[in-house]
Amino acid sequence: MSNALLVDLRPTIAITRAHMKLPELEESVKSGRLVPDGKVCINKFGELNVTKFAVEPVWYLPGVAERFGIDEGTLRRSLFEHTGGMYPEVTVLVRKGVRS
Repeated sequence: MSNALLVDLRPTIAITRAHMKLPELEESVKSGRLVPDGKVCINKFGELNVTKFAVEPVWYLPGVAERFGIDEGTLRRSLFEHTGGMYPEVTVLVRKGVRS
C-alpha cells in the first residue's frame, strides 16, 4: 500500500484580514455620527477591520458542516446570507432536498 493513499486531502478555507473602506462610513465619521474606536472602525476615513474568507462552492457541504459542528442547513443559509446571495443555488438545493 502506498503512503499516498493515507494522505488526508480535505479542502481548506482561505482566511485573511483586510481593511474595507465605505464612502458612507467616511461621511459618518466626518459628520461625527460614527467615532473610530481603533478596533472595528479604525481611522478618520471610516475604514473597517474585516476578516475575509473563501469557500469553494464545489465542496461537499455536508462534510464541511460536520467539520464545523453545525447542521448542513445552517451552513447553507449562512453561506447564502454572508455572500450577499452570490450562490443562490446553495439554498435552492436545501429546499428541494438535493444534497451537494
